[in-house]
Amino acid sequence: MTEIFIEQLEGAEELIDVRTPEEFMQKHIPGSKNIPLQELEMRLSELPEDPVFVCRTDNRSQYAQQLAKKGRVLLGGVEKYFS
Repeated sequence: MTEIFIEQLEGAEELIDVRTPEEFMQKHIPGSKNIPLQELEMRLSELPEDPVFVCRTDNRSQYAQQLAKKGRVLLGGVEKYFS
């Protein structure tokens, strides 16, 4: 698994939030795109070259990275970002 810490975000990364649409609407990292984990396999063609997967903590993001076979995981997820 390739990981990235919040402090390492440079602003140019393409963040893919794999939480549900409801979770995404409540709070999300500005500029992130919502592709729910349950839809990811059908939407792999929408992923950028080097996505950074985001979820509430980082559990679903790790699974998304394994499924996509590319990208990085934002450690701590949305909770860490807003703490």
